[in-house]
Order: sequence, then structure tokens, then C-alpha cells
Amino acid sequence: MEVVEQSEESTAKILNTVSDSVSDSEHASNHDSESNEDQEGPREFRFSLEDDTNLQGLVEQQSRSPSVDHHQPQQQQEDISSEYILAKLYNYMKISEMSKYGINVFDTTFSSYLPFLSEADLFRLASSYWCNGAHFNVMTAHRGHRIKPSPHSAASSAALTTTTSTGFMASVSSNLTSMFGDDGRVARGSVLTLEITDELLDAAMQSGASVDKIEAMLLQKRRDEGTQRERGRRSGLSQKRKRFYQTKRERAFYLRNLKHRFWNHEVLVRVFVHNHWMTADLAAYAMKTFVKTIYHRVLQSKAVRTSQLRMDEPFLRAFFADHFGRDHVPWLLEAAGGGGGGQIRTQCHHLSEETLRRWCQLIELLASRGAAAGNEFERMIPLRYAQRIGQNTFQFISSSHKAKNKLLCHLEDTTVPDDIWDVLVSYL
Repeated sequence: MEVVEQSEESTAKILNTVSDSVSDSEHASNHDSESNEDQEGPREFRFSLEDDTNLQGLVEQQSRSPSVDHHQPQQQQEDISSEYILAKLYNYMKISEMSKYGINVFDTTFSSYLPFLSEADLFRLASSYWCNGAHFNVMTAHRGHRIKPSPHSAASSAALTTTTSTGFMASVSSNLTSMFGDDGRVARGSVLTLEITDELLDAAMQSGASVDKIEAMLLQKRRDEGTQRERGRRSGLSQKRKRFYQTKRERAFYLRNLKHRFWNHEVLVRVFVHNHWMTADLAAYAMKTFVKTIYHRVLQSKAVRTSQLRMDEPFLRAFFADHFGRDHVPWLLEAAGGGGGGQIRTQCHHLSEETLRRWCQLIELLASRGAAAGNEFERMIPLRYAQRIGQNTFQFISSSHKAKNKLLCHLEDTTVPDDIWDVLVSYL
């Protein structure tokens, strides 16, 4: 799309505008010392829709020209203004990731442009590649705020009455009350709802979402659906059994996207591990998918490439020292045939050293949650060792607190309380 393709140029223009807007504060700080300049904090950001002459022109043109008398249909006019605003917000997303500006840049501009965007536009914005977890949280914080009415608001309003949206609509209603008071009457189609649907989650994954964004979406979905669901479930037994395992919808989302977008394997795996949703069967499924869809294809690839990774002895020694912190390579003599002076057979693979590092991290993470690939990694020592580390971690996590305390036998009269062990294990 032409507007999006010119995003880099637009970013440069916006950066110039932002720089101009803070020029006064920069001139005022010229008398500071060089050490203070090195520790310069976030820059002040000023924004006003009145300064956006292009948007003002589009709005004025559309307000003066009814669709019947205008050369372009009304829908096309709305698309033009929406594309323009979305392109601007994409650029402000990039700028907000700069430490000298921060998320306030996106928060300010998003809240200003929000009344000119429909629910469909905001779906696109939330599922875009440039939207990260912080951006998504800003958007959900504006639920209940006025947006441009959608032509299909009646249909979307009916869809929002489903049982799965009960808690979700409750959170939106609380925002409406705070905005318009107890007597506020606003049509559902004219306020931001941003329901975390399966379609939104899948669209975000397809766009190449980051770990923090998918985590923010899933956690928000849990809060939305749990608003009403958790009422009356405060007994000690139910709280004890509630171990933050994945819901049926989260499990379906994991399996569906892990299969179709496994090159984003780290996203789903890390989100589920970080939130303690990763069970042994999901870890095993991920390991099986990795071996089948990626590992075997790389080993069996006969494509001719200019750069190949040569896994000879010098490389393995350097890799183990750098990645694992080991001064020797396990199973090196075994790979050399068991002889004292033998040399291992050099293997060449169609992957980079960075990819090998990511594979080792993934395999160790999955093995630490109970996954095992058997002898699949016998030909690749780094992966074999990563699996061994993960298996040891899983064995430690799965052991009882009494067994963990036995590991401290070299320390006299030292016993770690169970709750401390729970905290320590949660970091693994």
C-alpha cells in the first residue's frame, strides 16, 4: 500500500516535527554540562490536531461534500482519511520506541486521532507489525472512548452480546461510566471496544508479533473473561488448584499458530513459559513440530549456498565457551570415534551461528518443561547438550521440596522453606 510504503519518509518528517516541537527545551538546556547531556532524560513532546493541516483539510473536504454530489463515494473518502491516520500512528509507534521520547508519544497522538478511526481501523492498528505490547496496552486503556461509527455497527453490537464477552463488556461499561456519568447513553458502535477475539490474536501472529504483544493480548483477554467468571470462586480449594494453566481457547490458539507459524516459535513458547501455562504435552508438541518442520529440513537440505556453518572442533570449542560457558565439549571423543587422537568429522549445515544459538535456547527451554526429542540431536552436539541441560532443569523443577533441600547437604543445618523454593523455581 502506497501510504504504508512511504512510512520511512513519513517517519523522518515526523521526527523533524518532534524535534522542532522540543527546540525550546533543547536551547534552554544548552548551559548544562557535558555530563548532564549524556544523562539527558525523555524529551518533552507536544502535539495538537490543529497542527495537522492535512487531516484538517480531509475533514473539512468531507464535511462540505455530500456523497451524492461528490465525485468519490463516501466510503472511499473515509478510507483515505483512515489510511492517512493509520500511517501516522504507525510512525508514532516507531518514534515511541525511542528512549528519548517514550510511550507518551503514542498515547498522546492515539487519543487525539481516536475519534476519526472505526473499530475496523483499530483492529488493523492492533494487529499490525509495528504495534508492541506497550502500544496495545495504551489502546485497551482507551476502551469506552468515542470512535468513528462503523457502517456495520448494528451487526457488531449483536456480536458483542455473546456470553464470552460478558466480562469484556463489563470493563468497557466501567470506562463509559467514568467518561459520561451514570446517565451516559452512547451507542456501542460509537465507542472503542477492542475485543480480544481469536481473529485478532491470529492476525497479530500472522503479522509477526513480538513476545510482549501476544502476552499483553492474552493477559487482557483473561482479565476480560474473568471479570464475571471469578465471582463466587474464592474458596481456598479453588484458589489452590488454580495454577494458571492455559484455558481451552489459549491452548487452541497455541496449537493453531505453532503449526502454521512455527518460525515464530519463540513468541508462543516464551509467552506460555513465562506465564506458567506451558504443560509437558504442549512442550512435547512444540519439540515435535520443531524437529519435523525445521530441524529435519535443514539437515536434509541439499541447496547450494555461499555460506555454510562448519561444525569442526575449533568452532565447537569456541561455541561452547561462548554460549554454554564450558571450557570443553561433551561427547567430543565419542564424535571422534573414541580414539584419543582422532578428529571429529566436520559437518556443514545451512544455518547461521545465530540460528544455532536460538535453537539451543528453544530446545533447552522446551526440555526444561518436559519435552524430549530422544536421539534426534545426536548429529549436532550443541543441540544435544542444550537438551541435556533442559532435562536437568525439568528434573529439578519436578522434584519435591524435600529432595531439593537434600541438594544443600554440604551446608550444615540449612533448609529452605517451601514458599521460597516456589519463588526460586518460578524463575527457571
